[in-house]
Amino acid sequence: MAKPLLIVLLAALALLAGCKNPDAGSREFIPGRGWIPVNR
Repeated sequence: MAKPLLIVLLAALALLAGCKNPDAGSREFIPGRGWIPVNR
């Protein structure tokens, strides 16, 4: 019983970790400089 529960728990943690987007800021492409973060 412990092994299936562990697998389900690990799958839930993987889904939660995959949903987080640490860099959700918008960016603007400037030729010669590349992608620059834009604060709006």
